[in-house]
Amino acid sequence: MAVPHKTLNINIADYKASVERWELILERTRSWEVPQRVIIDAGEVASADDPHDMIKTGDSRLQASMANCRAYDAIEGCEAQVLIDFFRKLPSLSDLEWQCNAPLVPLLVQFLRDRPSCNLHLKPFHLPYPYGSDPFYIRSILCLPNLQTLWLDIRHDKGAIQDLIQHDLRGPNGNLREVRIFRSHRGASPYPEYSPIFWDPELEAHDGQRLGQLQSLQLAGAKGAEGPSLQTWALHTDFAQLGSLSLEMPINRATLEALINIPLQSLHSLGLVLQTDTHDGATLQTFIRNLPSLSHLRLKGSLSLPTLEAILDHLAPALHTLYLIPSGRDPGRFVFNSRTIELITGRCQHVRDLGISIRRIWNSPGEDIAILKAIGRMPHLSSLDLTFDTIDYTLTNGPTKLAPSDPSFTDFDNETVTLPFTWGEKIRKGNIRDGLINSAIDGTLAKAVFDTIVSASPDPPLQQLSLRSRNSGDWGTGSSDGSFALIVEEIGRKWVVTRAERQEEVIFRRAEREGPELEEGDTLSWDLEPIFRRVWPGDGDWFEEWHAFPLV
Repeated sequence: MAVPHKTLNINIADYKASVERWELILERTRSWEVPQRVIIDAGEVASADDPHDMIKTGDSRLQASMANCRAYDAIEGCEAQVLIDFFRKLPSLSDLEWQCNAPLVPLLVQFLRDRPSCNLHLKPFHLPYPYGSDPFYIRSILCLPNLQTLWLDIRHDKGAIQDLIQHDLRGPNGNLREVRIFRSHRGASPYPEYSPIFWDPELEAHDGQRLGQLQSLQLAGAKGAEGPSLQTWALHTDFAQLGSLSLEMPINRATLEALINIPLQSLHSLGLVLQTDTHDGATLQTFIRNLPSLSHLRLKGSLSLPTLEAILDHLAPALHTLYLIPSGRDPGRFVFNSRTIELITGRCQHVRDLGISIRRIWNSPGEDIAILKAIGRMPHLSSLDLTFDTIDYTLTNGPTKLAPSDPSFTDFDNETVTLPFTWGEKIRKGNIRDGLINSAIDGTLAKAVFDTIVSASPDPPLQQLSLRSRNSGDWGTGSSDGSFALIVEEIGRKWVVTRAERQEEVIFRRAEREGPELEEGDTLSWDLEPIFRRVWPGDGDWFEEWHAFPLV
């Protein structure tokens, strides 16, 4: 007999068929009492919840939930009854996870109000027209006593929805435990605009001093994580109970100073995007030293090496997850070479899950291998998210200033190309050649990287490697060479190498494309093709003719 299912997935696009299938399975296995969680999704395979996904991926899960713009008709009237009747047959149902853009219609909202033992997780809370302009509908959901998880995009809100969330956190029935908010800029949209939201009657003041009990808070987008905003959140929820905090927007010194004065004694997971004025690190160091021993840390941006060293020295004994994501053009951005990698590998002896970027230099013998072997000596590292950063911002310094020629360059390599959308900035063809070679990753190279890492330890703990390259086609001019960026995105796509159950074997696969896609048969641009063909000669489809260069 099949193992009973504790989690049931229902595809909202074909929910009636999904319900019928599950009813047949549960009836056949006589396991109606087993399911505890139902996930209503848009047909994608739901990924297992990772309590530290905000540290590993920043706000990507939140943005992905917002980007799912498939249109589904609202499940109205008696059709909603199909879901409700099914839910009522599940006596152990304790969690309903709504992961699609179909709105919760009033009949479903009433069912949840009548069944307070079933926690509601809105990932995201979607406000399609006309629901997004109805304050009574919005309030009926946000005030549900069993609402525990809320992800939402408040680009159309001028503060009313966030005010209501904060108000309900302090209410006697406020049970929210996780909030993720993405506040983006308004922009052109083919969809109807929402009317301004007005609350009627006005929010009533709560009696007593009760604060919300949020355990996880993420603020992402264009604004919302400034010092005054965080202080407002601290008036409505007890930050001393907060376990995870992710601020996915540039944090300046003033915001850090505000955070220093907020109690965060239960915090174990922290994600920050550092603004340029935090580069000196003094305020950041003070903030970090005031925290308990963090076990999970994500920093995006740049820091001076002494500042990063001081932070890691303080956190290293308890740190299990560390992600350092480079951003901007500052020399202190988080890209490591064979000299600086020791700052990580020599201190973070307890890290199990690491995400870093290293400088890939295809024609510098021993450089790549030295970095990989240093990583391989980390005694507890089981998962590595590794990026080959192949952007060199020193190559252009104005229309007449070129980086020095490399001794390996031929006359062809020393010829220049004028970069698009610039005031005449040029770059040598040889530098573009190196960018192509350094960005290319295939299965052979991915496995070689994995093998090199595990060869550094007699009992290697590494179980999984994710490997990709990063080169946006921005050579320091502030604008991207789109044709080059698309090519390197294709040849630098992510590979995942996993140790099989039999420890001596590994499985490697190429990840699905993300973002704009090239297709087989797409041609190279006229200016890039001669350089590409110097690296990978051929006259057929370039998709089939490139390969990665080996480690040296």
